[in-house]
Amino acid sequence: MRERFDETGADQWCADLAWVQRAPARWGGALPEPARERYERLVGVAEGDATRRAITRLLTAGWITAHPRPDGEPLPYADPLGDPYAELYPDIAEEFLTLRRPIGDEHDRHVLLRMAQRYERKPWW
Repeated sequence: MRERFDETGADQWCADLAWVQRAPARWGGALPEPARERYERLVGVAEGDATRRAITRLLTAGWITAHPRPDGEPLPYADPLGDPYAELYPDIAEEFLTLRRPIGDEHDRHVLLRMAQRYERKPWW
């Protein structure tokens, strides 16, 4: 995903991210640990440049939490098992803003800003 970030526009990269985040990553049988603990355990200390660290954190948070609909319309919180209180939403929004900073293309900056804004509200609001 890091190399792809430099190779494609933000629209395509965000679509690729969404596809990868929705890969099956559910735990079997046992009660899940709290979302924040699971996130911190999986991410650890992300390595690489700022972009690679942001992408690592986005992928990990995306495997745990449910996502808002792309069009921004309200949707019942359909998959709350990994992050029932949407604790990771602020982290996701922050990482999209981190990715936005070094980009010079105004369209791509706007795409990443829109992605961050999708995670500023809890999914049930």
